[in-house]
Amino acid sequence: MDMVESFRLKKSILIQTLSLAFLMAPFGNLAGELFMSGQSYWYSPVHWIRLFLQLKGQEQVLLMAIALAGAALMVPKKSSWFFAMVVLIWISFHNMHYFLSQKGPVWSIRLVPALFNLPVLIILFYFRYPYLDKRDHIVGGFRPRTNVNKDVLISGQPLRLKSLSLSGCFVEGALPGQTGEVYELELDPGVTVSIQLLYPYKEGWGAKFNDLTKAQKRHIKSILAQKITSTVV
Repeated sequence: MDMVESFRLKKSILIQTLSLAFLMAPFGNLAGELFMSGQSYWYSPVHWIRLFLQLKGQEQVLLMAIALAGAALMVPKKSSWFFAMVVLIWISFHNMHYFLSQKGPVWSIRLVPALFNLPVLIILFYFRYPYLDKRDHIVGGFRPRTNVNKDVLISGQPLRLKSLSLSGCFVEGALPGQTGEVYELELDPGVTVSIQLLYPYKEGWGAKFNDLTKAQKRHIKSILAQKITSTVV
């Protein structure tokens, strides 16, 4: 079987930094609680463990969930990203419930994760995780990507279409562009679709289709129908 290459999407420094922040958040939370209580050895991991063991079961699960969310964001899988989103949403609701149930001032070290989680959720949802196959919705399955090896034109420039699906493609050739830029891809004479560049890989670009019409989808299906080998990337 003619297999399609496994593409590596460009890592985001921002998302990687947020992942590390969530991994370290439980330790920072424990150290902060000790510091706010006036403990002189607030920086000692031994004291962190002792404090952790003294917490209620729900609080222990919460701290571990934060670390798990950070670890999940580092895994290049759609399911891991979705798991992290669910965990962070749960943590955000938990923090919101905590503050609404408190009487009097609630400004404390516990406010830090509450203020931190919300913008992180917005960032993750808006940009999606760069490891994701952005050809599909987050809860959707992967589309079969088919090798086509077809000559095409992008904004008048001759390039080579290496693989194709109903939601995206991979084009080989020198294309001076950046992630997010939009181009016109001419699949065949008279059949042009709009594509958005997602990631560079070796000597080409991975791209997604923008708002395909029914006629464009039928044409892509006709191209795919002529090919036998298909695999999931």
